[in-house]
Amino acid sequence: MVILVNRIFSLLLPALRNAPRWGPILRLLVILGTRPEAIKLAPLILRLRRSPGLTLQICSTGQHRELALEPLRFFGIEPDFDLEVMQADQSLSDLSAKILTRLDPILRDGDFDRAIVQGDTTSATCGAIAAAHRAVPVAHVEAGLRSGSVASPWPEEMNRQLISRIADLHFAPTPGAAANLRAEGIPSKAIHVTGNTGIDALLAARSRLGNPALWLPRALGRKLILVTMHRRENLGRGLTELCWALRGLGAIGHQIVFPAHPSPTIQRQARSILAGAPGVRILEPQSYPRFVGLMALSDLIVTDSGGVQEEATALGKAALVVRDATERPEAIEAGAVHLVCAERHAIAAQVKRLLATPPPLTPADTFGDGRASKRILRVLMQEAQTNLAKVA
Repeated sequence: MVILVNRIFSLLLPALRNAPRWGPILRLLVILGTRPEAIKLAPLILRLRRSPGLTLQICSTGQHRELALEPLRFFGIEPDFDLEVMQADQSLSDLSAKILTRLDPILRDGDFDRAIVQGDTTSATCGAIAAAHRAVPVAHVEAGLRSGSVASPWPEEMNRQLISRIADLHFAPTPGAAANLRAEGIPSKAIHVTGNTGIDALLAARSRLGNPALWLPRALGRKLILVTMHRRENLGRGLTELCWALRGLGAIGHQIVFPAHPSPTIQRQARSILAGAPGVRILEPQSYPRFVGLMALSDLIVTDSGGVQEEATALGKAALVVRDATERPEAIEAGAVHLVCAERHAIAAQVKRLLATPPPLTPADTFGDGRASKRILRVLMQEAQTNLAKVA
């Protein structure tokens, strides 16, 4: 009887393998919480949602609340879950505790095959930890970036390293990022160089811009400087030094636009020094497409943002980065990014130098060609098919 059953099963097995699978072959949870995560994951979310055989749910932690929801809505995306963790002046420990405890029931009940996190935020780190606690494999988008100093950017450099120890699938934006992972002992088979999904988002937004000069007229004969600053290590002295540098640059005829982060601390500091300063406009936080328009119009970008370094390189724009180190050395090698310490005279001197002798830049695909999401989907589908074959 046993021999007969085995014989029947062996005859049916090929048909079972080719039979249509009831339900999805891959159940995914995307976890995000900040504006940069929303921007960089949006193109991947759209591609995953269009792919048959996948189910996808999106969890927003609410770390950046409306700042994160705005770019998602620009791309036509609404989260399935909102953890609503945002609270003014909360510590990173309080934020982490809320994310972990509120995310756990979703992971417990969701029967997910994989969680996807992006970048270096507290939301990404806690998302990876919470998934690991529930034995859900983690894929890390934008993996392998390293500055070499856990103090800069802080706590982002630490977060990236923690996620790399948890994830079993690493989507590195550049060969250099992949090399960093291999140097830390990550197996080569777990690393895939895909480009950065942030460039996918940038190119998609730029194609829908229209003419940004219609809503931000350029002052005749003046160079336009776009400014952002939000890193924790620059709050206080760093932001003060930047603002005094901007005040002096505006006084000598430059046109400066500063979309200030909504943090009350940043708003107070910036406005206390720059209110009424000639040539300087402090703007409310800009929508993602409008910010892309500002980058496209600018002659120089002054920032401490990691993502803006990539976007400037892709747009062929020079960026002066107010940091001691960068986890994106490729941007320096491309000639787009120049580092400067957070000291007013150094900042002003570098701005004047870069405006007087602009580096010869053209748009570069250093960080991606707009097809990163497509490559990530291919890897995920190959993994799913491999797992199906093992089960069969």
